[in-house]
Amino acid sequence: DLSRTNESLSQKYGTELIPLIHATAIYGMEHLSEKDAIERMSKIKQVLPNGEWPVMDPPIAIKQDLAQEGLPGQVCSISWAELTLKTN
Repeated sequence: DLSRTNESLSQKYGTELIPLIHATAIYGMEHLSEKDAIERMSKIKQVLPNGEWPVMDPPIAIKQDLAQEGLPGQVCSISWAELTLKTN
């Protein structure tokens, strides 16, 4: 459970609790309106085999970093990670 992991690691490392655990499914799609994005997300089950995400291989790379509000180009304080997955 991501919420319990978030709470546990926040306590263990003395970091701020992430207020809302999430995964970004549509990144860099600023040209979509909120309505368009919701419509596209609602169609995902229709295009996935059996309506479920496929089992994926482990990532081949992980990129992670910290952002601190107030530093150049940073608008909030977060830690983040990107997973690079194999393609076929």
